[in-house]
Amino acid sequence: MLGVEETTLTTSLEAIFDSYDNRKRTELEAAEHGTAKTKAEIEQGFAALRETVLPVLRRLEAQIAAKGHKAKTTEKLGDTYPAAVLEFTPEQRTKGPPFHVASRIAFSCYGGAIETKPEIGATVQQAVARIRIEELSEAWVIEQVGAMVAAALEKA
Repeated sequence: MLGVEETTLTTSLEAIFDSYDNRKRTELEAAEHGTAKTKAEIEQGFAALRETVLPVLRRLEAQIAAKGHKAKTTEKLGDTYPAAVLEFTPEQRTKGPPFHVASRIAFSCYGGAIETKPEIGATVQQAVARIRIEELSEAWVIEQVGAMVAAALEKA
């Protein structure tokens, strides 16, 4: 038979374990909801990169090549954080020592938004543009690439 102190301890332990179980159940439900939200955001990011960004980058790659410069579009759609990248290398137009200042701009999906990470030469630019996926447009992609190309040509 349990004494008064043991009964009080058992009741206290039950309350402690019940509280713990409830807290863990709530945390698990929140994590599952967060995981579903994250998966949905990643899927939206894949779609935005595949349907909007990549077609624009490929068209701009062709236009850059038509002007006699080097450009290459790569995609990383199998990653947890999908990305599309345009690499740009201006061709030398004057005599002198050869130079090849390769630049790139990466369009990545993070938390329901598309971000750009331009690199001009070997310098990663501090200005990172960010736009919500719902607001993404071809015009915005063209504007970001244009800014990177202009900065690369200025440096070349």
